[in-house]
Amino acid sequence: ASFVVAAAGGFVAKHGNRAVSSKSGSADLLEKLGINLSMKPEEVARCVEEIGVGFMFAPAHHGAMKHAIGPRKELGCRTIFNILGPMTNPAGVKRQLVGVFNRELCRPMAEVLHRLGAEHIMVVCSKDGLDEISLASATHVAELKDGKVTEYDITPEDLGIKSQALV
Repeated sequence: ASFVVAAAGGFVAKHGNRAVSSKSGSADLLEKLGINLSMKPEEVARCVEEIGVGFMFAPAHHGAMKHAIGPRKELGCRTIFNILGPMTNPAGVKRQLVGVFNRELCRPMAEVLHRLGAEHIMVVCSKDGLDEISLASATHVAELKDGKVTEYDITPEDLGIKSQALV
């Protein structure tokens, strides 16, 4: 999604990690593509300015996070870091799309992000269990806009896309 936004002229300061409680994380994919995960903040900012997208590897931008990776992998399940991580983007973004693994967390996360200074946020959780907008089912959205959080569901068809089965 970050590349689609950048290709459409938007700017993305993506913050992510390796897979811990899932099969793959954004850092795993980007590393396979040859992206340097240890960029300094000013290097990430230059990427955002020049190509529209930059990636901030959580352990490189939050010193304490690197110490949590081992124990999280050993636990092999979601932890508080799955909730806190998306809300700690070091770029201080005011507009953001955040995926969460549980629909019940959508509104609370939008409200917390509002208190942290966000202006326009969409927190999403798909009905098929993805922490992103799904092509296969409806997705629940808690949207912070103009200081208010509203909740609604969207489907691929609402966006002009035919539903696709997850593989």
